[in-house]
Amino acid sequence: MSTDRPAADGGLKWKKLLGVIMDDPGKIRMDERENPTIQQPTNAIIKIAATSVRGSDLWQYRGIEDVDGRRG
Repeated sequence: MSTDRPAADGGLKWKKLLGVIMDDPGKIRMDERENPTIQQPTNAIIKIAATSVRGSDLWQYRGIEDVDGRRG
């Protein structure tokens, strides 16, 4: 989630960029992240307007599946 405002040149100036971090199963927090930058000519920065959580996303939250995808 980010808050932004249009810049004079039509681009976006980022006020704050927040990310969701899962430290351990059941422990989720929001943290301020670095502003995105273009590092390669083929890179793009996109603005996410909405997201969702589905049932299989909860496996990691419950500790059933490791972050790297292995089930335990």
